[in-house]
Amino acid sequence: MSTFIFPAGKHSRKTLTSRIKPTLIPKHLFHLIRGATDAAEALELFVKLLRELEPDNSAELQSSPGFLAFDAHVGDTACQLRACMLLEIVNRYRQLCPKAIELQRIQACIDRLKEVANNSQSFCQDLLSLKWHVAPIEALDALGMSKHGMTMEEILRKIGWTDVTASSPLQEYPSPLTLGSNTSSVSSRSSSQNRLSEQNTDTSLSSANSASGQYICMSVSEKGNVQLSFSDATSNYWEPWDWHQVVHFLVYSYILSKYKRFVIRAQVYGANIDPEQAFRASNGLTNGNFDHPYQKPNKRQIEEEFRVLQSCISDLSCSWLSSVARMFCPDRHLMLLDSSKRISAKGIASVSSYLGYIAVRELWAQTSTPIMIVSRRFCDKGFHANIFKANLQVLDYRNDDNVDSVIRPNISWKLTHVTGNNLKDLRKSMRPHVVICGNSLNGETADYLERLPTTYAHQDNDCLDNIAHCKGLIHSDQDQVVLSIFADHRHYAFDLTGEEGKMGEEAVVQQIMDGLTPNLSQRWRKSKDEARDLGTGPSLRLFMWQHVSLESPARFLRLVESINQPWLISAPLPVSQ
Repeated sequence: MSTFIFPAGKHSRKTLTSRIKPTLIPKHLFHLIRGATDAAEALELFVKLLRELEPDNSAELQSSPGFLAFDAHVGDTACQLRACMLLEIVNRYRQLCPKAIELQRIQACIDRLKEVANNSQSFCQDLLSLKWHVAPIEALDALGMSKHGMTMEEILRKIGWTDVTASSPLQEYPSPLTLGSNTSSVSSRSSSQNRLSEQNTDTSLSSANSASGQYICMSVSEKGNVQLSFSDATSNYWEPWDWHQVVHFLVYSYILSKYKRFVIRAQVYGANIDPEQAFRASNGLTNGNFDHPYQKPNKRQIEEEFRVLQSCISDLSCSWLSSVARMFCPDRHLMLLDSSKRISAKGIASVSSYLGYIAVRELWAQTSTPIMIVSRRFCDKGFHANIFKANLQVLDYRNDDNVDSVIRPNISWKLTHVTGNNLKDLRKSMRPHVVICGNSLNGETADYLERLPTTYAHQDNDCLDNIAHCKGLIHSDQDQVVLSIFADHRHYAFDLTGEEGKMGEEAVVQQIMDGLTPNLSQRWRKSKDEARDLGTGPSLRLFMWQHVSLESPARFLRLVESINQPWLISAPLPVSQ
């Protein structure tokens, strides 16, 4: 259970003080072993990815799972947010990576997690080997526990996962607030001009209202060993300098990616989280028979774990989006996001996908975020994977209308079809890109799902249908197209409840827009109505987004070219069977 090891704010581990009977402890260790192992895998991969741009590192890492390993399935149709969040973390921590103290902090966490996994396995085996019919009390005493069992807090302490109180000099790393980072509202023309004139390509952000400027604490023992103090991380504010929050995000995202699978269900092809895979992974890590009197482990705890992870990541995604709005959008856009935030019966938090994209649009335009588009065009003889580079531009930031408008008219998409030598060069690029995958065919979603299982790559560069598609995409107004995609998309991935459920999500969000930003709902309605004519939304004639993730072109293109069917791409993560 990763949530016992990495609790997070209101999603914290349930109770640490209730006694767990000795016969029930092994089933908890069964899940803890996997949780610690997955967490160590996540952080080890993250460290490798931080260093992959260093000389002699890229060749090995091109074959690694890459950033796709953190492509979490959360259930809020907000994959584009997580791609940006991960890019921000990578950009920030690559700046810190050469500092030995940062590497020590990360490595100390990895080493501790591996130790916890090993200790949990040993403790589990010791318990399962007890001779209950001989002298169980003496045997329990030898293991340091009574017949009444242990609390989860005591179990964590026994396997080596405890908060470390510093008994030696402490290194403190303050939040950006204490370093004097710029956290002011950026709705003014002057601040907007300053940001754009700097042409900063680092998409790192700082929350304007970070929760009290937390410190990341590390102590160094007399032997020179780095010791870490892990505290609950909050999902109420996005603070990528807070190591606790970053670790939670990476570990949770990795787990929600590792046990994700893409399936066709109810006329939808999308992701699903699979507790059975995690259960098999736990089985593969635990050597022991849970015979009487021990209670056998089951998938219920895993299902609860995944719900908590998804809830936490969705909350954090909303917090990140708020930080984007503070940094890049007019003040009222933050109010729009906050007013549209809703939480599902399963605890998934989400804002309107349309309002969320408007904030992401500003981020991409003002930070020159690297974007790669993979368009799969279905022709009569198969499909073609076409590669484009996208660049969002701010054309004139000095115009008053551009500064004050929620959907600023001065943002433009520029698409470049990547072929020939340029494609060869892109296959070598290890710089992480936001990767947008989508489909194009003469039909709608039902036609796509019908063709998906039986369609294979059409190896013909002179296919007239595909050539026409590429020209059409290049000459289209992509800003108009993408706004229509999100206008036609559902605002929420779940049904609203109560009176709002009766009203319907469109009426609810329109009411929010009308109350805060005059004419915005008319812009939304116009974009929604023109989606079909543009060849998107209900139509796939031009191009329809399907999934967004973060990955280097070198790794992603290798995966695209390695499969002969138009399935969605996921990280090649090994899962124990």
